[in-house]
Amino acid sequence: MHAKVDTPVALEQLLNVLPTSSWELVSDAECLIKGLSLDSRKVLEGDLFFAVLGSSLDGSKFVADAIAKGAAAIVLLRKEENFSLASNVSVPCALVDDVSLAISLISKHFYKHSSDELKSYAITGTNGKTSVNWIISHLHSLIGEGVIQVGTLGMFSFPPGRPRSEFTKLDIGLTTPDSITFSKFVADS
Repeated sequence: MHAKVDTPVALEQLLNVLPTSSWELVSDAECLIKGLSLDSRKVLEGDLFFAVLGSSLDGSKFVADAIAKGAAAIVLLRKEENFSLASNVSVPCALVDDVSLAISLISKHFYKHSSDELKSYAITGTNGKTSVNWIISHLHSLIGEGVIQVGTLGMFSFPPGRPRSEFTKLDIGLTTPDSITFSKFVADS
């Protein structure tokens, strides 16, 4: 899922939501961010690309692809080999101590939502998690509360005071969406 906002946000404004000593900007170039992306194949003009270090792939290997597609800036893990990479690209690069934390905090700020205001329930167990998820969702709807429901069937938004038949659904392909997808969905709901 790729998402855009109406008003671009300055890169430094996004980085300032991170803990003070947890990041450094390699280039002083000012830029405006129009979208967020975790996948270099889906980068659009003006995106901030997060180069995630995964268990099998290193996102820093896809920085050139992201820039070629129009990434306005890059977020990389602060490690020795990334200093050289960040110094030799044509867009600003931010080196951060924790890319996952950066994705979470920046996406929350970028899409202007506060998950702090949401009640959340974690449902664990071997059987019945989806059923319990739907029951809790229905109960909150019955008392007039809006509901964001996440699970194996996708993400659903049930607006407050509306019939349950009027919902928004996003197929996510996973049980847990990434922070960008979740933040955009909550902001749009």
